[in-house]
Amino acid sequence: MAAPRGYLAGTMTSQSTPGSLASAHLVAATPRVASGDHSPCIHRGGTRGRVSVVGAFLAAAGAMAAVHAVHAGGGVRAWGDNGYGQCNVPNELGPCSAVAAGDFHTVALRQDGGVRAWGNNFYGQCYVPNELGPCSAVAADDFHTVALRQDGGVRAWGRNSEGQCDVPNELGPCSAVAAGLYHTVALRQDGGVRAWGNNVYGQCNVPNELGPCSAVAA
Repeated sequence: MAAPRGYLAGTMTSQSTPGSLASAHLVAATPRVASGDHSPCIHRGGTRGRVSVVGAFLAAAGAMAAVHAVHAGGGVRAWGDNGYGQCNVPNELGPCSAVAAGDFHTVALRQDGGVRAWGNNFYGQCYVPNELGPCSAVAADDFHTVALRQDGGVRAWGRNSEGQCDVPNELGPCSAVAAGLYHTVALRQDGGVRAWGNNVYGQCNVPNELGPCSAVAA
C-alpha cells in the first residue's frame, strides 16, 4: 500500500522530506497544505517533499508529479503531471485561499467560501455537493475530497471503499480536517480528534490519553 499523504492546517511546527514525494509530509502547517500526484501551492515559504514553496504565496499542496500554487492575490497556478487535467485551473475560478491535491484531482477553496474541484472524477471526487455551503478548509488524497464548512460541519465525497467518506453522525463541530490515503481525520472545536476509514495500521485508533489538540494531519 502506498504511503499515506494528507492535508495540513495550523501553524507550521515540523516537516519531513524523505526520499520519495509520496511519503513526504508536513505536520500542523499554515498555510494549508495537501498532497496527491501533483502539487498545489499558496506562496509564502516552506518546502514539501521535493516541492519547494518560496516567495509570496499564501498556501501550497504537494503531489507525486505536479505543483499548484496560490498567489498572494488569490490566483491559482498548477504545473507537472496533467494526465487528468488536474493542472487545468478553471479560468472562472476566482481568488482562492487554500488548495488541496488528491492523486489525480485538485481542490480549491475560494475566498468567498466556495469549493471547486477538477481533474480525475472517476469516483465523483470533483462533484462538489450543491448544498455544501461556505467552507473554511479543504483536504484531498487518493480519490476522495473533504471540506470543512464554516459552521464546523464536515463533508466528504468521492471514493468510499474503506468508509473514508462516512462522516460520523456524532462528530460535532470541527476546526480542521485532513485526508489520508484511505482514511479521514477531523479536529473537533473542543480539541478532540476523530478518525475514520481504513484502520489496517491503527491509524484511526485515536489514543485515549491524547488530550486536546490544535492541528491534525494525515
